[in-house]
Amino acid sequence: MTESPEPQSDLPREERTRTTVTVRRSPKYVTFIAIGGVVGIVAAMLLTVNFPENDTYSAGQIFGFLALVCVVFGVAIFGILAIILDRIVGRKEHVIDADKLYVHPVEEPENLHEPVAPTTTEGTDQK
Repeated sequence: MTESPEPQSDLPREERTRTTVTVRRSPKYVTFIAIGGVVGIVAAMLLTVNFPENDTYSAGQIFGFLALVCVVFGVAIFGILAIILDRIVGRKEHVIDADKLYVHPVEEPENLHEPVAPTTTEGTDQK
């Protein structure tokens, strides 16, 4: 007496495949470079405070000059550090199994959104 439920055709169709991938860790270069820039600015501030007063240049000018140099050195040093860490940590590769999941959306019928002429029952005798 009970009917089996009809398969729903409006659900997307899924397709799974199994594959093998190689995974290795690597540092985030942008993070290392940004940290190098911040370290360079902090070093420029410390050097500006520790330099003796100068009649020719103001403290802001000295900080600006030192910031240019220190930021460049900080970015370069931390960039090189990231490359070295990539070479050391990147040697360890792991082979793992992974599932790829492809979801294919259900195609809608083309006539689904076509305008339909309105039907009215006004003026007719329906009982």
